[in-house]
Amino acid sequence: MALFFWKLTHEYAHLLKFQSAIYTIRCSPLIVAVSLASQIYCFHSATLEREYIVCTHPIVSSISYGPLALGSRWLAYCGDPVVVSSIVRAIPHQMTLVTGLPTSLPNGEPDGQLCQRINKTTCCWRKNIGTVIVRDVVSKSVIVQFRAHESPISALCFDPTGTLLVTASIRGHNINVFHIIVPCPSGRSFGSDPVGTCTHLYRLQRGITNAIIQCISFSNDNKWIMVNSSRGTGHLFAIPHYANLHLNDMKDTANSYRSDLIYKVSVDCPNSSCSLKS
Repeated sequence: MALFFWKLTHEYAHLLKFQSAIYTIRCSPLIVAVSLASQIYCFHSATLEREYIVCTHPIVSSISYGPLALGSRWLAYCGDPVVVSSIVRAIPHQMTLVTGLPTSLPNGEPDGQLCQRINKTTCCWRKNIGTVIVRDVVSKSVIVQFRAHESPISALCFDPTGTLLVTASIRGHNINVFHIIVPCPSGRSFGSDPVGTCTHLYRLQRGITNAIIQCISFSNDNKWIMVNSSRGTGHLFAIPHYANLHLNDMKDTANSYRSDLIYKVSVDCPNSSCSLKS
């Protein structure tokens, strides 16, 4: 269960009960996302009324908190690919675009039954390991989806602007940084049938030994990324500001941009804290 504490009155304001363990909770001005083993429950941030449920890949490790990132407008998670009516373009560095399930979730689906029904009618989720899906939390539409890793993902994180997404797998060798853009052509509304692009900006190398990435955080100026591993080490990466890459000048071709830059500054921390202040 999840207890919400009201700081003004120092009392408990609300209680949410679940039938399985809670791995992580993420909050934004729009929704509160609660991640379970294979589901994400999304609640309205003001009323705490349940709005919808998102099915995810099962969390494969009890060490990590699960792959869930919540920005000011977008929700990122790992799951089976989704069918979208528009062509979702990707400009990756050795990444794969995938498609699969319906975009919208049916209304009135009983708890847990939606994921059970989907799992029975789709291919094994292991075929789509490492797939990241980004949704708009308001329209519930898919912004972009792509395969970020070849192994299960252990951690996701948005930067303060909500447009950079960092992904890490359970192996923890490489941490990938992606830039997500949703163009808004004239005469077309932002929320109707969006077409997103995903560019692989950086590949940050942690090491050659396996280590589950437990936590990722950005500095306020987006110049530093802090990564915490299951080995009790902290790794600090320096990245240039992505605005200097002139992403708007890129053309929509598979070979128009390849990220061969690797920036790494790694330090070992005595504790397992993953906080970073600029």
